[in-house]
Amino acid sequence: MTQKQKIHIFFFIKAFGKFKLFQTAENVNTSDFITKFKNKHILNRKIEKLSSKSHQKTDHAIKDLMSLSKKLINSKNSALNPRNNLILLEGKILLKEALKTDQIQIEKIFYSDENLLQDKNLYRPGLIYHKISQELMETISDVKTNQGILAFGKLSLKPSLNKKKFSVILDQVSDPGNMGTIIRTAAAIGCDQIIMTKGSANPWNPKVLRSAMGGHFHLIISQNFELDEIKEQIPIDTKIIIADSKDSDNTIDYLNLETHLNLNKNDKICLVIGNEAHGVSNFFYALKNIGYNIFRTKIPILMDSLNCSVAFAILAFELKRILNKK
Repeated sequence: MTQKQKIHIFFFIKAFGKFKLFQTAENVNTSDFITKFKNKHILNRKIEKLSSKSHQKTDHAIKDLMSLSKKLINSKNSALNPRNNLILLEGKILLKEALKTDQIQIEKIFYSDENLLQDKNLYRPGLIYHKISQELMETISDVKTNQGILAFGKLSLKPSLNKKKFSVILDQVSDPGNMGTIIRTAAAIGCDQIIMTKGSANPWNPKVLRSAMGGHFHLIISQNFELDEIKEQIPIDTKIIIADSKDSDNTIDYLNLETHLNLNKNDKICLVIGNEAHGVSNFFYALKNIGYNIFRTKIPILMDSLNCSVAFAILAFELKRILNKK
């Protein structure tokens, strides 16, 4: 069931005062529900009309929540609405990490379990906390088993910085789970920025956010770059390491990277991870033709290839180890 369908069902049931009949919106057969109306557009108009009337009778918490939810579901297959940079934050860990940073502005937190507020790390002076029902929490939540707390935040998008020491490029990494794991690992290692080419999963997708566990707020993330635009983000003196599962005369065993890279304390490096199925685009190999230092590296394994997030973790920790020695 999509987020938009959940909101529509909630408005309809709430308007007729029958919301309590359903333990969770997941139990509602959306197809059967919609087919009761001959025209889906008529259903949408009815919901909008009923929800506007019901707003007069609902409290401020529900007003705020539904208003924010409507903004969120208007975004395109993403937890990020490009018009207002609105993202949905679910769960204690993600919220705690968001509250530690100035990259996101949270004004309201919604909870269904008062015991959660005993955690001082979930409290910040000046924030508005709304108590809502568990049924409403289940309706808004993007997961089947929610933790009873969520918030909507406005992201303060920052431009990509080209003076950072350790950059990562994700080239059409399309799986949200892999994307989230890479972001979480990059944040833990201390990478400075992640640049994503077009065709990559949206980093602000709810699944990516949950998988990254707050890693988004500890580095700079830039997305939707055309390949030709990458050169503007990575200085020419950057040493680019390409994760390559293919054997070639120029491929370096990752355990020998330290010798081949010959890094000093002022060097900048960039690790490129490619698509799960097709690997890194030829564009990155061709960067050597315009003066970039390109190093192809491989992790020797007994199978055809590694999951891209696992490969990233191994290579990134090794590169960080090398940098820390300088």
